[in-house]
Amino acid sequence: SKTGRTLSAYEQDRFTVFNNLTLVLGVRYDNYKLLNTEQAVSPRLGFAYYIPQTKTTLRASYNRLFQPPPAENLLLASSNEAAALSPIADLQGITTVEPILPDKQHAFEAGAQQLLSKFFRLNLTVYQKRIENFSDKDQFFETGVIFPIAISSGRVTGEELRLESTEIHGFHTFVSYANARA
Repeated sequence: SKTGRTLSAYEQDRFTVFNNLTLVLGVRYDNYKLLNTEQAVSPRLGFAYYIPQTKTTLRASYNRLFQPPPAENLLLASSNEAAALSPIADLQGITTVEPILPDKQHAFEAGAQQLLSKFFRLNLTVYQKRIENFSDKDQFFETGVIFPIAISSGRVTGEELRLESTEIHGFHTFVSYANARA
């Protein structure tokens, strides 16, 4: 049994700097206290530039993300009793576990959208996330009970390609391809 809290505040604005250039600027503050106490200031920066001659939109963004671990079964998963259930702990003689820490990410994204005709547009996005304490869940044997876990660090990169129609008589269609490596 333990009492904790999460406090957050977020501010964001979108504005046009000059014709065809839009900026999105934001900041988020998080203060988390349960198994440990952490706070983070997370900037959000993005831009989109439209080129009217080619009907192309270029965009890029950066986000720093701070995400506390899910609360479900968190105290049990971070307890010494949980270490006793782990087969790895049994093999290595581990009797204590580290608390599950908040997920911290640096996310970068760049993309372009191209109007192909009055009926179709093509959208390409590439991204990379650099993650510390990568938040995940583990299932307890063959039950529906899950426990939060954290992977110490990770990197996710990917690409997405999407061909979509404009709205035609109330209908909208698309075909997409996505590829990610973690």
